[in-house]
Amino acid sequence: VRDLYDRLDSLNAHEHTSFSVIVFSDTIVVYNKHDLDWDEDDKTALVSRLCEFAVDLFYRLISQDIHFRAYICCDEFVHWKMRHIEAFYGRALVQSYHREREIQCTGLFVENALVPYIGGFDSDKYDEHSHYVHLIEYVRQIRFEECSYPVDRNLVEPIGLEVFLSYDITYLKNIHTHMCNMDLPPRVRVKYLSAWHMIQKRNRVLLDVLERSNFDPRAVC
Repeated sequence: VRDLYDRLDSLNAHEHTSFSVIVFSDTIVVYNKHDLDWDEDDKTALVSRLCEFAVDLFYRLISQDIHFRAYICCDEFVHWKMRHIEAFYGRALVQSYHREREIQCTGLFVENALVPYIGGFDSDKYDEHSHYVHLIEYVRQIRFEECSYPVDRNLVEPIGLEVFLSYDITYLKNIHTHMCNMDLPPRVRVKYLSAWHMIQKRNRVLLDVLERSNFDPRAVC
C-alpha cells in the first residue's frame, strides 16, 4: 500500500501548475484550477492533458497489476482549504461518482461532449453517455495484418519500441488472465473482459496473435 501511495505521490499531474490533485481512499480527483473562456483550444489543452495524466498513472501501475476506472467530464467543481479540513463538492464529482459505478470496465472514459477534445488519443463508443479512450499507446505502431507477424525487428528495435511494448503486452496479458480466472467473482471478471473487448476493436489481429502464443513477445517480433 505504501508503494502504491508513493506512485500516486509522484504523478505528473502534481507538477502541472494548471491542475490540482486530491487523493482520498481509493479515489483520485484531478481538476483544472482556473476558470477559462472554454474556447476550442482551451478544451483540447485541458482534456488531452487529463488523458495524459491517466496514461501516466496507467503505466506506473502495470508492473503492480493494479487497474482503475477514470472518468473525464466538465461541470461545476469547488475545492478550498478550510481551517481544519478541505472541502470539495460539485456536480462534476457527483456525475463521476455515479458514472464510475455504472461503467463495468477498466480504463479511461470521457463523456461524449468532450470526445472532440481528446487530442491524438483513439476512442470508441462505450455506451450512450461516454467513449472508451485507448491508453496503450505503443501497440498501434505495430498494428498490421495477421500475415505480417512476427514483424521485422527493424520496425521495433531502432527506435527502442520494445521497451514500451513490453508494458503494453504485460498489461494485455494481465487483462486476459483476470478475465479468464474462474476464481474471481463474475462481476469482477466482466470488467476485465469488457476492457479486452474495447481494446479488441482496434487491435483484434494483434490480440489474436498474442493470445495464441500465450503472450510471447516473439510472436510479435
